[in-house]
Amino acid sequence: MNDYLYTQNLNILFIYFKTWGDFNASLIGSSYLHDLKQYSLGTKGLASIRITNGLSFNVAFGLYIYQNRVDLRKGNASLEEILTYQREMESNYNYTINFGITYRFGSKFNNAVNPRFER
Repeated sequence: MNDYLYTQNLNILFIYFKTWGDFNASLIGSSYLHDLKQYSLGTKGLASIRITNGLSFNVAFGLYIYQNRVDLRKGNASLEEILTYQREMESNYNYTINFGITYRFGSKFNNAVNPRFER
């Protein structure tokens, strides 16, 4: 019932700050040490574009490819198990896209409130 699997991980991060906003992106990878053909790769990013002082528009994305799904139970899942998140279906990829608005408030003269206003 127990299995100990050791992995290796790699994470490369890029961050870019400007007065109009910021952007960050990362590349993520991992594999099992006993079998390098069982791996996962992914990329994710976030762009925050400043509209006015304190108000920003955000876009986030992520794309992941899996070839190491040893954590899933074998067999078919029922519709009820899938809809209630009791069981995960096997998939080789996952993607996300998010949009949002952020408003940060506080005093730019008091860095104890929010030190990010000093940009």
